[in-house]
Amino acid sequence: MIRLTASNQPATPLLQSRSKRLPSGPNRWQAVVFGGVAALFIVFASGCRSNAYYEGSSKRTTGELTDDIGIQSSVKTRLIRHGETRGWRIDVDVFKGVVQLAGYVRSEAERETAASIARSTKGVRSVDNKLVIKDASN
Repeated sequence: MIRLTASNQPATPLLQSRSKRLPSGPNRWQAVVFGGVAALFIVFASGCRSNAYYEGSSKRTTGELTDDIGIQSSVKTRLIRHGETRGWRIDVDVFKGVVQLAGYVRSEAERETAASIARSTKGVRSVDNKLVIKDASN
């Protein structure tokens, strides 16, 4: 028995309509693999950071929390892209626009450059520079 819809067209079975949403052949596998990789990235990325953003989150509005996350991302990206700082070795935490830099640097110049980069980032109110100078051979 064939069901007809209001437009007198045969109704499409549910399984048939779902299969049309995903690409077929090699493209289907690409879509599945890409989706899996994206899901794994989200899971691992969320587990890599501590709950630093959320510590004290009851003392911040959702807007402040969102701003802090954006500032942290901007500062970290600028530190990594800058040629004179080793941004991947510098921890950046933000609370209500106050940036805290922690970690090890090779020189006073690198320490000051990192602080200057953080200060010049949009939305930063102040910078708490806790970077420690470590011997360049390490």
